[in-house]
Amino acid sequence: MCWWVVTSASPGDGKSYVSVNLALTLADSYRRRVLLVDADLRRPSLHQLFGLRNAKGLSDALSATADEKPAA
Repeated sequence: MCWWVVTSASPGDGKSYVSVNLALTLADSYRRRVLLVDADLRRPSLHQLFGLRNAKGLSDALSATADEKPAA
């Protein structure tokens, strides 16, 4: 298992685009599944890049009880 973190002190530096491209490249190169987590709790943006709704997020999954299902 391998962990990668993409971060920057300034907004608008392209962290989301770099993260998405890194995830897609790793998935394609190694033919493995990749979990991409948007941990920006103040300004999440990965859902926009993939054209998804932002109904539930990381904080919802972390605060869920054991018998609740994680966000789909």
